[in-house]
Amino acid sequence: MAILELVNCNLYESCNFDPEEGPIAFKKPSDLSAVKGHYFKDDKSFLAIYATADGPMIYCDGKTFPLKKTLHIKLGRDGDERRFVIMEYGVYITYQTPYDWFFQWDNWSDEKDVDLLYRIAVSYQDDAFYEWYTAK
Repeated sequence: MAILELVNCNLYESCNFDPEEGPIAFKKPSDLSAVKGHYFKDDKSFLAIYATADGPMIYCDGKTFPLKKTLHIKLGRDGDERRFVIMEYGVYITYQTPYDWFFQWDNWSDEKDVDLLYRIAVSYQDDAFYEWYTAK
């Protein structure tokens, strides 16, 4: 498979991504029309979601999984801490909510716009979400 360009939710950074090897390089986005998926990263975790002909794929901790509508995906909150879980695949990501500052100056965005893991948890069973991450 070819190298994909993924972008994080805030659009300030992109990632050259090899679906078999993982992230290759992080840089400023060059062409948003070339984006094939999105990613989340912090100092402990990297998770990518990208489009394939068979539907959305998740890459996490060196493993690749199909994102199916039948999965059990949960997002828990405890103050600023969140826990993203894909039960069937043993994916557990704990992260701090870094977006409170974002909403102080952006009245038009909501959590779906700025938190990829939140977006996945609340949208992965929607047909439109699934279609966006299916390569045509």
